[in-house]
Amino acid sequence: MSKAGEKGYGRRVSGEPWELLKPFSPEGADTLAASLPLIHDFAITTSALNASRSDLILDLGAGTCWNAEWMQRLNLRPVSVDISFDMLRMGRDRLLSSGAARAVAGDLEQLPFRTASFDKAVCLNALHHVPRMDAALKEVSRVLRPTGIAVFSEPGKGHSHEPPSKAAVRDFDVLEQDVLIPDFMESCHAAGFAEVRIKPLSYMISALDLTLDQWRAWQALTRRRRPRRALEKISRGVLEFFGLRKKDLLFEEALTVNIVRMLRTAIEEHPVLIAYKERAMLESPRFSAEIALIGMPRIAGSRIAFDVRVRNTGNQVWHSTEGSPNYVRVGVQLLDRDGKLTDRDFHREALSGGVAPGDSCIVQVDCRKPDAAGRYGFKIDMVREGVAWLEESGSGTAIQMFD
Repeated sequence: MSKAGEKGYGRRVSGEPWELLKPFSPEGADTLAASLPLIHDFAITTSALNASRSDLILDLGAGTCWNAEWMQRLNLRPVSVDISFDMLRMGRDRLLSSGAARAVAGDLEQLPFRTASFDKAVCLNALHHVPRMDAALKEVSRVLRPTGIAVFSEPGKGHSHEPPSKAAVRDFDVLEQDVLIPDFMESCHAAGFAEVRIKPLSYMISALDLTLDQWRAWQALTRRRRPRRALEKISRGVLEFFGLRKKDLLFEEALTVNIVRMLRTAIEEHPVLIAYKERAMLESPRFSAEIALIGMPRIAGSRIAFDVRVRNTGNQVWHSTEGSPNYVRVGVQLLDRDGKLTDRDFHREALSGGVAPGDSCIVQVDCRKPDAAGRYGFKIDMVREGVAWLEESGSGTAIQMFD
């Protein structure tokens, strides 16, 4: 097995419709068993990236670039890298159909990019083909910026012994190996990542994650056998007998152990892991504001002016330059006489500069009067342009009615 096998893989399968259409089915073919896990992995890993439109995302081991194509359709900026030039050539048309064809042939053990070039990285089922995964992880860490995040979805324990893996080794001379969770997490730390988390319920509850120590505790729980577990149950039963326990813990324990064992198998067979360059990046981004009108509105002809004090109560910096990450402006929404929304995009006002979490600024709003006469109102909210109004995540607003 050698890298030559990986480089030549694209040439050998270039005529296969599956590689051109992946993850969708070629005409007359039934690929559901292979397609649906790929589609699901895309949703999980892209969600975990928490990427913005300004982020430059490295798609590792991109193959025919289907993952990058889908990201482009979501207005993200991926750059595909793969050791096989032929695979990238097959993916070129896919990329052009959804945007730019940013693709580079390169070895994951020696990435052809400058240090700190990318904001995020994602790897779907590719790292297990790399002979020196430790070296590849060091390269991924190197090309990520200090606030970078890398998401990996890989086949895990037992993969190399599966019949399709054995056939791939025999027919294409490619490397198939298992990605074992403790070893992988330790390698990420050694590569320069400050924190690594496994998503044990990534397919159900994406917010839950585990450190390496927590994963080991999970494994230890599934290894407990009789009689030790039985003795622990008996001790709790004695407490319950004397009324020291209000609930029956025996059934709950048995159910818990069975669930944990089933989940452990699923997690080990296909782990999803997130590596963070900074521990601060573990905190989920939160956008919220406090908004207050200052003084009385000033009406002059067809214009209305008023001052607004806004305070950043989230944990992300608001940027004031269009095209920058977290581009935030003051938004004015038009209300009718009853306070019902009639125009959500009535007016925008730019911030004079960036606003850090906890800081405040005063914005002078100058907008036109509504065309129709009569009572109306303005609702003032902050808008993360191209993403969402902050009110949608529970942020405060201010309302001013006019007669």
